[in-house]
Amino acid sequence: MSSEKIIVLFDEYGTPTLRQDRESEFFIGVGACYKNSDELIIFHQIEGLFGLRNKKPLKNNRISTERAIKISKELKQLPIFLVVVTIDLSNIDLIETVTEYQQPN
Repeated sequence: MSSEKIIVLFDEYGTPTLRQDRESEFFIGVGACYKNSDELIIFHQIEGLFGLRNKKPLKNNRISTERAIKISKELKQLPIFLVVVTIDLSNIDLIETVTEYQQPN
């Protein structure tokens, strides 16, 4: 049985808070997984579009809608497994459930 190293990355957009002054109604989390052996190929193909760098990376809030669409189209062509999760921070059921668990007994 051969084993291959994989890379798992996670990034998020927004701050998950239920306060009324929250910056957004949604919290979005993105996980990516790929084989270590594919990393150079992946980074070479997406370097300019994604802004992945160790110095001065492109921040989420600077990605335009047009660029996000281009990124999504490019991702389909790459050997990457992605998971995207969104949480509606204004969901009344969620707020009530979380608030119930936060209250001391």
